[in-house]
Amino acid sequence: HLGDTLMQISREKVDPHYYDYAHVAYNAALKQEPENLDALIGMAWVHGGRHQFDESIAYAKQAIAVSPSTSAPYGLIGDAQ
Repeated sequence: HLGDTLMQISREKVDPHYYDYAHVAYNAALKQEPENLDALIGMAWVHGGRHQFDESIAYAKQAIAVSPSTSAPYGLIGDAQ
């Protein structure tokens, strides 16, 4: 949840530097649990915020593979497209 908090701070402060911190937090979670749904969605969010849309879509698709009924990854794909 640290990554989500950092992304929210980034939005509130309009400071993209927090993307780097969130990326590290999500990446650490994925190293421990490669199918961590929240971390996959978070990585899609970070990459989308950085306008790295192909990477954002790739992470969102991984999240969908883990949990097809979770809506957030679909929205991130829509944003990235």
